[in-house]
Amino acid sequence: MRIFIFMLLTSLPFAAQASVANSVQEANTIVFQPVTHHSLTPKKERFFDRIAKNILEKRVRKALGRSNSESAKPLAVSGFICSVLGAILLFLTVAAGAGLLLLLAGLALSIIALVVSDSSGKKWVKALAIVGITIPSLVVLFFLILYAALLIVLTS
Repeated sequence: MRIFIFMLLTSLPFAAQASVANSVQEANTIVFQPVTHHSLTPKKERFFDRIAKNILEKRVRKALGRSNSESAKPLAVSGFICSVLGAILLFLTVAAGAGLLLLLAGLALSIIALVVSDSSGKKWVKALAIVGITIPSLVVLFFLILYAALLIVLTS
């Protein structure tokens, strides 16, 4: 349905310039001459072209602007929430497996949100996605250092 509407809107500027062709025979050749309507002056035709062009540009901008920024918001928020909950559960060590899964899910969702968000969108979406990436990274780095220190203490 969107493709049909897009095709219809792209044909609007050409529909404003539509003309009827009359054939004129000249020495065994047929020449087509456009017939201009007397009710439309060239100034009015340009006016209709501008209106059709403005409508088309607004609709295309609206369709393109909605896709990226709208889909990045829930991804960034859910990635941040999963990262925070995963870090809390991992530090409690009661549900370390669930915490690790939530950390990985938050990391993946935040990376996708950062890729999908564009530069013209909301800055808080990009910031939330970056925070959702740094929390799991810092938690994993903390536990790697902790396990390395534990391994050094146990081996010596």
